Amino acid sequence: MAKKIVKSRFYFEEGFQEQLAEVSTDSPESWGDNDTLEIVGKPVSRVDGYDKVSGTAVYAFDKIFPNMTYAKTLRCPYPHAKIQSIDTAAAEKVQGVLKILTHKNAPKIPWYGMSYLFDPHLRFEGDEVAVVVAETEQIAEDALKLIQVEYAELPFVMDAGTAMEDGAPQIHDSGNIAIGEIVGRSEEQMLITNGARGENPDGYSVQTFGAQFADVSVDTETGIVTVNRIVASHDIGRVLNRKTLENQFHGGMIQGMSYALMEERIIDQNTGKVLTTNLHNYKLPTVKDIPEMEIIIVSESDPLVNSTGVKGIGEPAIIPTAAAIANAVYNAIGVRIKSLPITPDKVLNALYG
Repeated sequence: MAKKIVKSRFYFEEGFQEQLAEVSTDSPESWGDNDTLEIVGKPVSRVDGYDKVSGTAVYAFDKIFPNMTYAKTLRCPYPHAKIQSIDTAAAEKVQGVLKILTHKNAPKIPWYGMSYLFDPHLRFEGDEVAVVVAETEQIAEDALKLIQVEYAELPFVMDAGTAMEDGAPQIHDSGNIAIGEIVGRSEEQMLITNGARGENPDGYSVQTFGAQFADVSVDTETGIVTVNRIVASHDIGRVLNRKTLENQFHGGMIQGMSYALMEERIIDQNTGKVLTTNLHNYKLPTVKDIPEMEIIIVSESDPLVNSTGVKGIGEPAIIPTAAAIANAVYNAIGVRIKSLPITPDKVLNALYG
């Protein structure tokens, strides 16, 4: 099989990257229409579908093997702090504890791009302080409570905008904005693949396209927004499996609706602590909230893109949904709400504030 080296250049995380790949020079035959194929394009169920929806599927978490160990992590209770001292002596004496790792004895494993695992400089509430490895989960939890840590609390910032201001507390040693460093790290990686996709055709767009429309009801007394229907119309190339395609769209559109109306991370401005840390306070849609959803695929196959005619539908299913709902709310009440989620208080303030 004859091969060639292809250089790709693309934009990623605020910068351009170039990658080399070795690919075949053979031109594979294009697939036929879906009507002529036995499996492709048909609504085929996933082989693990029933097990997952019935709760009988077995995951790695469900497996228990002989001589398994368990780990529990001690996390920072402050949004920004440094460890003054840490004492694991009492925890190490608990029978069944096998190992405790902290910044004192752990290797410097790069973590979050600009620090390392168990860094004594803690940059957010929940940052890793130590880990206990034990014979059982309960032993690990008990030992974790015996670790004594003295913290020095530091000034913190709540968002990227504040972090960029002059005089903002310095969170990272290299500064609060480290985009160049992150892009540099990502450019060091190279993805080498072997496939049948050729160069992008000149003057031809290979992207997935789509538009979504929402029908909503707004209660002007309570401010509650109800989504009645969402219609998604997309150009995705060839449909490989109509059933999983619709599932992908349903999941994306439900997430987009949740983003538009419910999901909100609330942080206490005085303490820097996240307040919406459970599924009672961090709102998500339930079965009763799901609207009618219609999926319209306007494409069949795109042979200019690749031999399969597939472009795919991943993130495009979720991207337009929140904007469609926000526009529908504006159309209903005549006032534009410019921040998400569109909660009842925002609706009432927009109408009567």
